[in-house]
Amino acid sequence: MTPNAPKPSQTRTLEFALFLIGLLWIFAANGIAERAAAGLTAHLSLSIFERLLRACFELLLLAFGFWLIESIVTKNGSLRGSNSLPARATAGKEFRMGLALGWGMVVVTALALMALGQLHPQFSLGGRAWGIAILSILAIAAGSLATEVALRGFLFRTLSRALGSASATLVLAVLIVLSSVFRDNASAWSMWGTFVFAILYSIAYLRTRALWLGWGLHFGWSVFAAVLFGFPIGGDANYSSLISSNVSGPEWWTGGAYGPEGSVLAVIVALLAMIVLYRMTRDLAWEYTFEAPEAAGYEMEAPPPAAHTAMERSFAPPPAPKPLVQILTATPQASSTVEAIDKHLRGEGEES
Repeated sequence: MTPNAPKPSQTRTLEFALFLIGLLWIFAANGIAERAAAGLTAHLSLSIFERLLRACFELLLLAFGFWLIESIVTKNGSLRGSNSLPARATAGKEFRMGLALGWGMVVVTALALMALGQLHPQFSLGGRAWGIAILSILAIAAGSLATEVALRGFLFRTLSRALGSASATLVLAVLIVLSSVFRDNASAWSMWGTFVFAILYSIAYLRTRALWLGWGLHFGWSVFAAVLFGFPIGGDANYSSLISSNVSGPEWWTGGAYGPEGSVLAVIVALLAMIVLYRMTRDLAWEYTFEAPEAAGYEMEAPPPAAHTAMERSFAPPPAPKPLVQILTATPQASSTVEAIDKHLRGEGEES
């Protein structure tokens, strides 16, 4: 049975239970991280670090929580395995591939808006801007990894084992869309964008069975959109950026205050990115997702059809000719043991 196929009913029930436990832990970890970061930064008067601390706290809580849940239930969980972050030689390559694809998606989106005169950037390159931008980059790195660990890590693996990969992708995308309704500036168009992006990130996991590629893609899209171009990300416009961008035009095309993820343009870009992602991960998919078929059933040898046997005989080569046999002379070549016969053979008897 392949990992993508639904399991028997008893195992599916266990996987559903793990999924629900993981879902509850995500809400709990999010609340704990938010309160801990707010309290700590308020006590130390370091509110500038609140977003970064919150993302780091949430990442640690999620990673160790999922590891503990799987260890208790299966008795063989590991911190990396429970969070789909295996140590392997191609991890860095996968992250860089995702980062490059995320960068390309942002550039295509920004160029399309600039070409239509709908993006108006303003540069802010002062010394303080660089420092705050670095904090934003670190916060996005930790936050995007926490999101991938939560959604495409533990939850997606358990749901895939229960429903199969295709059904799990759709169900998880719908759940993410429903949660996005409560974000600031959400709209009907943002729901479509969130749905397509959720599927894109799930494909990144399915092609490699790890989060390195998806993390790079998620981080690349978010950091270049928010910090470099100043776009809102999922309705959040509080990231410090080096370029402040004003977007004009219809909301369905630009995303408006929600950001480009809530636009038809970003949906088109994400659909194109799926094709690019599929092609650029051919070698990785072969290495990490290919499974040799296993024999099943009863061993049996069925005789070939009579027509097949007759055809083989008609094309069979003719039998090889029998080897020739050489017959030697009957005249003895060696000397006889009888002297009279020996003289006769030499012709001496006739002369006498």
